[in-house]
Amino acid sequence: MIQQAINTWGRLDGLVCNAGFLRDRMLASMNEEEWDSVIRSISKAISLQPAHAIAYWRDQAKSGNEIAARIVNTSSGAGLMGSIGQGNYAAAKQL
Repeated sequence: MIQQAINTWGRLDGLVCNAGFLRDRMLASMNEEEWDSVIRSISKAISLQPAHAIAYWRDQAKSGNEIAARIVNTSSGAGLMGSIGQGNYAAAKQL
């Protein structure tokens, strides 16, 4: 995704991490894969995408290019107060 943005616009000035999806189910009925898929998706979005962007900006700075680097991570009110059937989503939004 990062490389596609650079290829399309010639550079990368910022990154907005706004990912998440739901696997609604009561915790007692949720299997481990349903839990893990939500946690994995959201935690990767807020860690791996920025890592790729930071590597690009670091290389640009080493090459003497001026950079305007910004990262914005969004969350959800679910991280403060979860909803019934969304324990995995609420836990992931606390990361």
